[in-house]
Amino acid sequence: MDKGSDILFAVIASSLFSGQIKKAIYDSEGQIVYNMISTNIDIIDALQEVDNLDVDYLIIDMVSVENHRDIPFAIRDFRIKNENTQIIIIAPNCYPGNQELSLIVTMGVYDILNPIGDNLNDYDLYSDLLEVLKYPTTYAKAVKWDLGLNALSQNVKANSNQNVVTIVKDKIVGTMVIGVVGTMHRIGTTHTAINIASFLKTFNVKVGLVELNKTTVFEDIKNSYIDVKDIDNGFLLDGIYFYPNKEDMKLLNILEDDFNYIVLDLGVYNDCQLEEFKRADERIIVSGVKDWELGSLEAILRTRDGIHKNKYLFNFSDEETFAEIKENMVDLRCYLSSLTGNPFLVNKNSYKMCAKLLENIIPKQDGKRKGLKFNISGIFKKEK
Repeated sequence: MDKGSDILFAVIASSLFSGQIKKAIYDSEGQIVYNMISTNIDIIDALQEVDNLDVDYLIIDMVSVENHRDIPFAIRDFRIKNENTQIIIIAPNCYPGNQELSLIVTMGVYDILNPIGDNLNDYDLYSDLLEVLKYPTTYAKAVKWDLGLNALSQNVKANSNQNVVTIVKDKIVGTMVIGVVGTMHRIGTTHTAINIASFLKTFNVKVGLVELNKTTVFEDIKNSYIDVKDIDNGFLLDGIYFYPNKEDMKLLNILEDDFNYIVLDLGVYNDCQLEEFKRADERIIVSGVKDWELGSLEAILRTRDGIHKNKYLFNFSDEETFAEIKENMVDLRCYLSSLTGNPFLVNKNSYKMCAKLLENIIPKQDGKRKGLKFNISGIFKKEK
């Protein structure tokens, strides 16, 4: 590292590595002008703050970032204004096939430190960081992270508990987690979650649906149909893997399976596992449009807690009412639901709605999908 005196660093890190990062910077005669230590950092907001500091180095520890999917987009915007800043990524227990790192490499970010181990408290990040500060990584060494070199028609599976990546028709689709919550009870949260899962299934991918709330609706669903197959901790119905709510449920165990998509039915916002909702790649809040229903939505919006990251889906609404609500929601992302009586039914309207709602995480389509089954078969109510 040889950029003269007053070498300025911005650090976004977890407490796990913050001490070693600080020591490496000071031992390299650097100065930290921005230092955020946490495990739920909004990387987009953080890099907007760093934008005005004119730093020489930006260090991002992925453990500190609340939503990893935001990292490439935040770095892209930061790069536009700060093309000379050297960016160093710390990616613990990540493996080739990680889609965020793949996108970052395409932006010319090659300095990726990759601690691996069950107990990273003893990992010597200090030495790795000193090395990369002195000798920046070349593309030849970082090329393993670049998914663009792989055949786009193949599936790439990472040796990671956190990420399974699939490449379909030149768009990367990972093990995406979709969180669905409702503003209140009986607003259509479970109905929406099932409809989303049914839509995703039309892409011939593996979809899991997890009941992460205190209801027993999934068990009621299981008892209502004959075409049900038991699986570990759940059941298989119409090609969707259902995981009913259980006291000993471990979401991580489900995420470790080779799902392309996981849909979380989180129940009511004010009583949900909010951390899991915030970790989701897509966050969907289901609301009604009646005056007594909108009050619950307004209470959520008043918290200002990550409201711009959510998507707002309005059930039981006509287009005129929805247009009025959308105008009042200003710059928030709003969608009109095409709620049908049967959540397993993927018709033209629900397909179009889900495709728009999830456009950032579904495979790229070439024209109209062929062979889409709008009528669900193989599900029959039990005879009483």
